[in-house]
Amino acid sequence: MSLAVISAGTLLASVPLVMAGLCGFGAGVGAGDVAVNVDAADVKRITVHGCFSLGTVVGAGAGIAATAARLPAHWHLAAVTLIAAALFLYAMRAVPASIGLGTPGQAGSGGTGSKGRTAGFS
Repeated sequence: MSLAVISAGTLLASVPLVMAGLCGFGAGVGAGDVAVNVDAADVKRITVHGCFSLGTVVGAGAGIAATAARLPAHWHLAAVTLIAAALFLYAMRAVPASIGLGTPGQAGSGGTGSKGRTAGFS
């Protein structure tokens, strides 16, 4: 939602709207970072950590391409919003149901005691 607010703010040249969107974006990223770090050891064990770095490079390349094509910022941000929403929905389906449940180290809890579990990841 915050990316959509930022996009609308750039389209309307509204500094307060862009600021509100950036504040929401920062809060969302911060909250998401806390949630990711809670289960980071288990998730990292069953996923490819390098995907984050690859995503950063791909995103930077897309931003450079959009700038070179003189794509207006609001259209670029709108496209990023749609792509991010689609990736989020896809990723949410791939998170194992037991992630975050129980205590660390408890079998089936999403902690270190659940060896070999890759359900939901393909």
